[in-house]
Amino acid sequence: MKTYGILGILWLILGCFDAFYNISCILPALYEPVHAGSKVFHYMWFHGCVLLLNLAVIAAGLFLTRGVFWARWFLGSVAVVSFIAALAQIGISFSSLQVMWGLFTLISAILLLKPRQDSPA
Repeated sequence: MKTYGILGILWLILGCFDAFYNISCILPALYEPVHAGSKVFHYMWFHGCVLLLNLAVIAAGLFLTRGVFWARWFLGSVAVVSFIAALAQIGISFSSLQVMWGLFTLISAILLLKPRQDSPA
């Protein structure tokens, strides 16, 4: 149970950090004229969707500290998708930050998606 609490806090912190980053990307674009086909529209649309996903990760991180079952599956699936994205990014340009992110998501996916081992009483 401690493992899920630690992972929940880590995902909560990382979700908050990424949410603040996406907000800082969206705010300057609010002062640009927005048309349905413009680059600013697609830029804001992408960062808005990622911001909603970050808010869901923050909520799941909070619930994971309490040991809720759906939060394990949600964050596990986010970890798998993030691991695949990190592998693709490492293939494009090698970065030590991407390697650390990939290792964190791989370890998170393994710990969150494996069946729970209850100790025999």
